[in-house]
Amino acid sequence: MSSLFEVLLSGLNTTLQFIFRSVVIKFAMFFGLWYVTTEFVDVIKGSGLLPDANALSSALGSLPPGVWYWLELLAVPQGLPIVLAAMGNKFVIRRIPMLG
Repeated sequence: MSSLFEVLLSGLNTTLQFIFRSVVIKFAMFFGLWYVTTEFVDVIKGSGLLPDANALSSALGSLPPGVWYWLELLAVPQGLPIVLAAMGNKFVIRRIPMLG
């Protein structure tokens, strides 16, 4: 009877060690990284380093119709936000020490 209790206690001890060594520590670390990253993005947005929509709209509004034809034909208005979002995500992910 004593050896069964020791086996169960050993299994419980191993399970608790796994949870507290890997799961809880990783959760705390990734939560900290997530929090720092989101605050970093908010600081960049608030600092005025990124162009606003009005400046971008006026820059694109000055393009001649012939250029717009080719941009629409190549689906640039749909693809440009996707590419910019991917570049932004790449920038943020490379700043995370464990992933970049």
